[in-house]
Amino acid sequence: MSLDPRFVAVLSCELRRLLRDRRALFMAVVLPMLLYPLYFVGAKALGAEAERRMETQEVTLLVDLGALDTDLFEALDEQLDGVEQMTTVFAVFEPPVTADDEDGASPDAQWLSERMEAVHESATGWLVAERGPDDELALVLWHDGSSERGQELRSRLRSTLAEFSDAFVDRELERRLDVDPDLTLALEPHDRAEPADAAGANFGRFLPIVSVMILISGGAYAALDAFAAEREQGTLETLLVQPVPVRIVSWAKFCAVALSAGAALLGNLGSLVGSAAAGIVPSGVEGADVGAALLGPLFAGRLSLALLLGLPGALLVAAVLCALSARARTYREAQTMILPLSIAGLVATAPATLPGVELAPTLAAIPLVGTSLAMREALAGNLGLFPALLSVISSGAAAYFALARVGTLLDLESVLQHGDTETESALRQRRARRALSTGWAAVFLIYFVGSYLQAQSLVYGLATTLWVLAVGLALLLARAEAKDDGTSLARPLGLERPPLASLAAIPFAVVGLAGLAGILLAWQSQVLPLPRGFGGEIDQLVELGPWIGLFLLALTPGVCEELLFRGSIQSGMMRDWTPVRAIFWQALLFGLAHASIHRFLPTFTIGVVLGFVRWRTGSILPGIGIHALYNGLLVAATAGWFADDVVQRLQLVDQPLAALALPVALGLVWSAGRARRPLT
Repeated sequence: MSLDPRFVAVLSCELRRLLRDRRALFMAVVLPMLLYPLYFVGAKALGAEAERRMETQEVTLLVDLGALDTDLFEALDEQLDGVEQMTTVFAVFEPPVTADDEDGASPDAQWLSERMEAVHESATGWLVAERGPDDELALVLWHDGSSERGQELRSRLRSTLAEFSDAFVDRELERRLDVDPDLTLALEPHDRAEPADAAGANFGRFLPIVSVMILISGGAYAALDAFAAEREQGTLETLLVQPVPVRIVSWAKFCAVALSAGAALLGNLGSLVGSAAAGIVPSGVEGADVGAALLGPLFAGRLSLALLLGLPGALLVAAVLCALSARARTYREAQTMILPLSIAGLVATAPATLPGVELAPTLAAIPLVGTSLAMREALAGNLGLFPALLSVISSGAAAYFALARVGTLLDLESVLQHGDTETESALRQRRARRALSTGWAAVFLIYFVGSYLQAQSLVYGLATTLWVLAVGLALLLARAEAKDDGTSLARPLGLERPPLASLAAIPFAVVGLAGLAGILLAWQSQVLPLPRGFGGEIDQLVELGPWIGLFLLALTPGVCEELLFRGSIQSGMMRDWTPVRAIFWQALLFGLAHASIHRFLPTFTIGVVLGFVRWRTGSILPGIGIHALYNGLLVAATAGWFADDVVQRLQLVDQPLAALALPVALGLVWSAGRARRPLT
């Protein structure tokens, strides 16, 4: 099967354009290849020089060991005298006395600095032996952790005291057991890992994150040239008026960007692996056999497999670069998108650097995250078949949809509109943008102002946050919407009578959402476990009793949050946007407003469901019922307000099977909304 000659012609043209710009090609592709050996050599040399300089630096330690008994005092004094480049000066430490604390208070930085300088002008720190209320012994080091001398002193003391502690324990064991502990308790580690496994595990930790950065660097200049530069120069219109389908043009430009990014990746990986094989390696991958392992066939095969698994992720990065560049109206606007994309790439590949994160199916299904973990496992020789296939499918599907987005952006009408004035651009989608701005304002106000108010008083702060801040923003936006439409506040707020049939969906939606939330939290616990003490604020409100607890945790969020997010914000967005886009954005803002990464996924999902109900029914009243009953059900199931048999029945909704009620609820809502004209 031969390639379309039109595709070949466009691709050849794009590649020739890239190759003609030799300076950009050198800076993006060739220069990083040359910098790896220089960086590794320079970093090692600087590190060694810094370590040598710090080791030769003279430090002075003030010592107050009066709380120690005689034997321990003499042993520790002898140990401190043996530390090179450190002078000890005995001086009694007397903490400052305040009017409120006759026994002495903790010294502040200024007092400590002045007191140390008065005792010895070059004193770096003060080591004090203290005994607590239960006669427990502690060694406290007062020092300036922001200075290099203070950090070096802390490092020397940490290693010295560790050696002293080990020697002290050994002496006690020998005295009590009458046996030299070195003869019985000596640890002899034997590393069973093959050199290829060790080298692969080390490289797998940072290879994904380095690869993404190289792909972005090598593909960015090609994407900017292929889309943003041609749009700004006016040559893109000339190409699009030719008898060539937009699909072929977008695919050819994408292939040029992918080839540029791939060439940069292969060249830089060759330089990286070659440097390591020659013994020029970054910190953390040193080893006696690392060079031989990197040049061996086993590691070469694993590296090839890792690159093959990373191919969908590389295509995804190239497709996103194309989509962002095609969306930009100017070359400068496209340049500003590279930094956020780089940060997103760092976040997506960061799990590969964490030792406790495994390639579970849940993570493999996340584009680029699964790819980075699969590359790490392939290099270490621990790759599973199913998670690997899942990572390929997820990143490949995401790349396809990103590339499809390029085709929608790369049409002649869109390109010809690039000369619109700023005034015309501002008028476009004005009401949706106003709603979006209000949503972002709500997120920040609820987070900063609401957090401050709730820190002062949890009950009154929460009530003020929702009934004043949230409802106030909802009314302000609804007033502007009502003024534009010439209607009352009720319409943009969604305070209209819903179809009666939609009310039958409320109990099914409550039970279904509770079951779905249980599934999502169980999945999330594998990726991001809940921290200890999570939900402590809810426990404080629950202790106030069922009436206040249900009012603050169920009724108040149900009314106030629906008025803001599904009421005025979603109404404003649906004036200019499609229902899908409006529902997505209000759900995203709804999730962010709760300011918890651990609750974001279930909260976002609930926002999507409630947004769908708002769209199909034209009213927020069913959503208020669903939201309030859902919150109340979850709180009542864990609050301990009712008898055990009642609590057990309430907790049945947490079972995964309860989620089957959600499709029933959505079907009822969809049917109820058929006869109603959607708010668009």
